[in-house]
Amino acid sequence: MKLNKLSLFISAVFAVTTLSACDFYDKPITEDPTDPTDPTDPTDPIEPVGDLVPDLVFSDADLSTLKAAIDGATDVNEDGQIVILLDNTASFSGLSNLVLDSETPLVLLGGEPTYDGLEGSEYGAAAQITGGEGCVVISADNIQLRNITFKDVTPICKDSSTTTLINVGTSSSMGEAYETVESKPAGVVLSQLTIDGENLASNGQDDPLDWIMVRGEGTQIIYNAFTNKPTEEGSFITVQGTSSSHKDVVISHNHFSNLALDNPFSGTNDVFAIRLGTSSSSKTDYVTNTLISDNLFTDVNASRRMIYVRLSSNTIENNTFISSNGFVSLEGGENNTVASNIMINDGSGEDDGKYEAGIRIISKGHTVTNNYVYNNSRSKTGNEVGAISVLDEEIDAGVTLKAPSTVANNTIVSAKQGFIFGKSGACTDDSVVNLTDNLVANGVDGVDSSDKGVRDDCLLGEGSTWSGNMFAVTTLSSNDNYEEVTGERENLGNGTAELTESAEDSKLFLATPEGNVAGKGATGLVILTEAEVGPESAE
Repeated sequence: MKLNKLSLFISAVFAVTTLSACDFYDKPITEDPTDPTDPTDPTDPIEPVGDLVPDLVFSDADLSTLKAAIDGATDVNEDGQIVILLDNTASFSGLSNLVLDSETPLVLLGGEPTYDGLEGSEYGAAAQITGGEGCVVISADNIQLRNITFKDVTPICKDSSTTTLINVGTSSSMGEAYETVESKPAGVVLSQLTIDGENLASNGQDDPLDWIMVRGEGTQIIYNAFTNKPTEEGSFITVQGTSSSHKDVVISHNHFSNLALDNPFSGTNDVFAIRLGTSSSSKTDYVTNTLISDNLFTDVNASRRMIYVRLSSNTIENNTFISSNGFVSLEGGENNTVASNIMINDGSGEDDGKYEAGIRIISKGHTVTNNYVYNNSRSKTGNEVGAISVLDEEIDAGVTLKAPSTVANNTIVSAKQGFIFGKSGACTDDSVVNLTDNLVANGVDGVDSSDKGVRDDCLLGEGSTWSGNMFAVTTLSSNDNYEEVTGERENLGNGTAELTESAEDSKLFLATPEGNVAGKGATGLVILTEAEVGPESAE
């Protein structure tokens, strides 16, 4: 695994997300060899060096000595950081509670013990920590975990009522048990990690368990693989919402897979892939600016909310969801964006595929644009089950207010219920939504049904607008509240939309250029593959 691509990515993201960690990545100031006052001989050979030069190689299989080794390490290379190389030929175990609180920027890097950091050298396969109980607590700025596999490590950190494997930042409740006080670190990087819980037992429904809990500013969670998390309350990643200082988190180029494969979809167990914001409804207006982009989700089975957003001004874009369940659900927060995501469902989930991947919002100034949803909930017609749903009732009211939202240029193909407005028995008829150039096309890819373009148990709020929306369905709306209007919402009939599949058997059908729905729905979408995400893609 070479360093250049990933290091450039990390530096670029820090430049746009946080200033507090930039010094960590600045090039050291060097003397000018053309300056006559510079004592350096310009003819001396200058050996190029990469950005991660090990100061210490740690090979003791018993990780109980790692903390002491870190505390005793010095910046031998004088490059402004301490790099501890975890020997990938060792069989590490006994993680226990590892608290990283170095005042000097620290990198824990898995790799070959002979890796020297010279330009062009590779640090090789990940170091592996296997079995036992343990967790990592990061309570200082500019700390990185890179190229490490956690295999069947039982998380044991306690952050308030939640158990965690990696805690970025600490709550006041953690106290002396973790040798720390409340912390909100900046500039943390979690990269090229694999967390695999294949043989872990479920933690159940009474004690939430998050593999990663994030506080602080500018944390990057990039190029990782998260797989085989049992059916249990909690998430792969939770970004805390208890402080306005928890912000600018980047979650990108990760592969999330095999979450809660035996999930019964009871609707009562809080199983999430990613959660933004926790239990504090009074803080849903915090602007946290989290970016969730270019991730692949396969067989991720949330109960209702795959990505649960309770904070404000976050962006979820360019992600691919394959055979997964649960909504990208925008609830208590405001001014969030969901854009250019691809959701390809197989229609065969338990409970008749009740909550297959889709998008759900409470209208609070959100933007939902250029998304693609295929085969959503083929055999279930519940009052929440739509490809894109706008619910009236405040599930998670918080302190934010309803405001006009934009739903534009989305493509919905072969969905049982394309749009849902409101929920029967819970109508307030005050959700203002501007719908523009959306395409709902049923009867595609051999699917022959009498599906609805809109389930309209409730009415959209006064001030809502329609422009250029195209339907190819049997029935435009279930309750006839929305009839055809030229230029606003038109129905060509089931199976008549002219679409082109992006690649054979890709299930990505977009409007055919020059066809009868040209210019409608999503454009320019590309399905992410496993080769483009996770640790190996960082090469």
